[in-house]
Amino acid sequence: MKRVILTAIGLTFGVSNSIAGDLESDLQKALNERYNRSYYYNNSDTDNLLPQIGTVGSTTITTQEEKVFGKYFFKKARQHLNIIDDPVLDEYIGTLGSRLISHANNVHFPFNFFLVNDPKLNAAAFLGGNVKVNAGLFTYADNESQLASVLAHEITHVTQRHLARFIEDAYSRQTKTIGAIVGSIVIALINPVIGMAALNATLALNIQNTINYTRSDELEADHIGIDLLYRAGFDPGEMAVFFNKLTSMGRRTIPANLIDHPIPEVRVADARSRAMRYPPVKTDENINFYFAKARIFVRFSENSADFCVEHFTRLLEKNQNSGRYNRSYLLYGLTLAYIKKNDYTNARRYFNMIGAEYRNNLFMLDTFSDLELLKNNTSEVIRVLTERLKFTPRSPTIILNLAVAYIKANNAKKALKLLEDLAKQQPDNLQVQDLLSDCYKSLRMKMEYYISLGKRFALVSDYTKSNMNYNYAYQYAKTRLDKAKINALIVLNEQNRKSDAQFEK
Repeated sequence: MKRVILTAIGLTFGVSNSIAGDLESDLQKALNERYNRSYYYNNSDTDNLLPQIGTVGSTTITTQEEKVFGKYFFKKARQHLNIIDDPVLDEYIGTLGSRLISHANNVHFPFNFFLVNDPKLNAAAFLGGNVKVNAGLFTYADNESQLASVLAHEITHVTQRHLARFIEDAYSRQTKTIGAIVGSIVIALINPVIGMAALNATLALNIQNTINYTRSDELEADHIGIDLLYRAGFDPGEMAVFFNKLTSMGRRTIPANLIDHPIPEVRVADARSRAMRYPPVKTDENINFYFAKARIFVRFSENSADFCVEHFTRLLEKNQNSGRYNRSYLLYGLTLAYIKKNDYTNARRYFNMIGAEYRNNLFMLDTFSDLELLKNNTSEVIRVLTERLKFTPRSPTIILNLAVAYIKANNAKKALKLLEDLAKQQPDNLQVQDLLSDCYKSLRMKMEYYISLGKRFALVSDYTKSNMNYNYAYQYAKTRLDKAKINALIVLNEQNRKSDAQFEK
């Protein structure tokens, strides 16, 4: 019988088949045995099926297995990578990725794009549609088409099953399980120094790069990626421009250890030749790319506040003659730089100089909230964001900022309603769980408080601390149904712990 796991740490829950049969008579007995019983859940939801990847089986990786592998990768990324938890940046990179995905072929599952605070010029795609994007790409990309070209390339690695075929090939030549091979690759993607030793030991191969795609794989990712760029409305020629830029800069200014995927000049020439086959594309300037670029430069780099102020001041002065940059981008950078410097007077001055056409922009609304909350002007933030929520009811940026404003206004009940709804949409969002914990604590909802802490620890695979908090929650549970919910979460942790172990043998 295949095992089944519940949807990852959401608000929904399950109970064992033995409980479901006779709830009144069997419930208490089941609760008393919650530490040592084996549970099997309703397997009608095929998304929750857990493949037996720890044993020798078919050499073909199924779509369902890819999803399980992807979930494991993201949990490990949460543990070991410096993931940027910034709602407005998350929305931007997710929207950009979705635009590309909507024009891609062979997409069998939702993609998950996430940013890592790493200066390396790199992005990496993993099974299950997980795409890691380093913040360093924003430093060197001049426009959105260049950034999109990297994402299109990585998306193609997934849709063309390059990594899946790499694993299948390795499995066919080794005695290791699929799970062990995948686990070693995950380590290699997260920590190349440690991971390469694990990968070499697992595969008995001398692999020079983290994932050694064949030359044909890389060219196919370039070719299909360029076509994907064009169909999504980006300039396909910018892939060659960015490749060429990285190649030339790599020889002169970029430290070798910052380039994870050196690009041979033959690929640059091939990308340029292919891009010329498409008709010219006129792309509209997306201010969100430049706002994201400024935000990463100021908030997610080692640049000091003074350096950031000097940088954007100098560009603003030069821009008066050259007009090279969008002025609002430079003013936004100065706003963030002065916030970083704790000079809120100048921050507001430059913020108010930004074009009125961007008043409802998510980056602007997020920064408006920051500035107003620094003045404890919670009522104005609540007024503006409540009105905006009518037009973008599912925006995590708006919801999270509004929830923070309600919490600061001592209205945790309204914040809680927003956050519980958002948690159903994004059960893996750490910020949501952290704010939920704050609300529950403020409202003295002890059972819910400890459950939220338990879910938070479960998201980073710390199942011991997660279960400890679930047990605290159990002490405050008043109804049998509440106890059953907590029981199900504890069992889910044990199922996930067993699942993770298949990758770590």
